Amino acid sequence: MHTAASELVHLEQGGHISVLAPEGIDSGVARALIVSLHYGGPVSPGYGGGLLHDVVAPALQALDAVMVAPDCGCDFWADAPCTDAISHAIDYALGRYCIDSNRIVLVGYSKGGIGTWSLANAHVPAFSAAIIMAGRPPETLDADAWNVPVYAIQAGEDELLPVTPTVDAIKKLQQHGVEATLSILSGVTHFETFRFVDPLRAAAPWLQRIWHQQGARCG
Repeated sequence: MHTAASELVHLEQGGHISVLAPEGIDSGVARALIVSLHYGGPVSPGYGGGLLHDVVAPALQALDAVMVAPDCGCDFWADAPCTDAISHAIDYALGRYCIDSNRIVLVGYSKGGIGTWSLANAHVPAFSAAIIMAGRPPETLDADAWNVPVYAIQAGEDELLPVTPTVDAIKKLQQHGVEATLSILSGVTHFETFRFVDPLRAAAPWLQRIWHQQGARCG
């Protein structure tokens, strides 16, 4: 994605989002929207831009999508102020750009990966897919009610969030007919964020396959 716009936006509702928009964004062509949820740490304005610029944008540039990364100062993305921040970021993108509302994707790493597991299946507007890096599924995952395709990327030697719960969750979803894929990385630890770029890039064709039969529409 050759970006024509890279900016930090302060929303009227409060909070900041980092925004990346592709060239030709004003052409009227409906774009996918990638919503990136950052890892933990001391959050200052634009903190979400770290994961967005270093991992998500380089990996998913072939999708030519609008990308937004809200900031979350809470311990968990599922906390109300952070779910509000996600909704405000999506509303901002829908109001400013021609977004294909059938192709809104939630992506997260670590704290953001846990948040993606927690929110992907329950958020309105609905996400077309969830990509989870170095995350942990909820113990109460309801596979019967799950309907969002999932692509999980987990380090086999993750010392903070072990891989086994993710393996079990993906198997459970697959058994219930959910489109669910797991990529386990060898020789990678939890904090080697940069080593997730290539595995995340490998998820782009999976996303395109998920979207293949969907019609594009703005708003």
